[in-house]
Amino acid sequence: MIIGNPQQFAIWLDEVTHWSTSRFSNGCLAYIIDEMMYPFNPFLSTIGDDIASMKRFACLQREIGDGNLAGKDLQESFKQLYSLAFPSTDSGAQCSDYTHLVSPQSLVDAGYIFFLLQEPENDRLLFAMLKDEEVVREFKLPKGSFIYTVEQAIKAWDQFLLSKQTKPPG
Repeated sequence: MIIGNPQQFAIWLDEVTHWSTSRFSNGCLAYIIDEMMYPFNPFLSTIGDDIASMKRFACLQREIGDGNLAGKDLQESFKQLYSLAFPSTDSGAQCSDYTHLVSPQSLVDAGYIFFLLQEPENDRLLFAMLKDEEVVREFKLPKGSFIYTVEQAIKAWDQFLLSKQTKPPG
């Protein structure tokens, strides 16, 4: 199922029963931004774990702001957000700051990192694939649309799981 507007931001998630077990719903999960899918090729996602990680996004709990990065260079903004979320061992950071990180765990594992900046007029996604970090992309979304789409994806997945539990065997 695709939740959201693929011309702006959508989330694709589908269970693949042949990949799943009685304990884990495995399948595909991707972000679709401006009609481009990330990751470009489908890969295995433990969808329940990804949905659980999405439920913990800071932006679903509170306004996260723009991290004082409005108007700053795209590359530099991404590097700054990345170093907060994934500090190097010699950085002196006591802990990771995931405030702006909006990548489900399987996307992080696949090397796709997404950050959300909430600006006064719109939301801005900064994203890159780690093996190609010099190519940072940015996409502006209508204010609140990222959060709305994530919430709808979580709700759709919860409803899907509920329908599986109530479906008669056979």
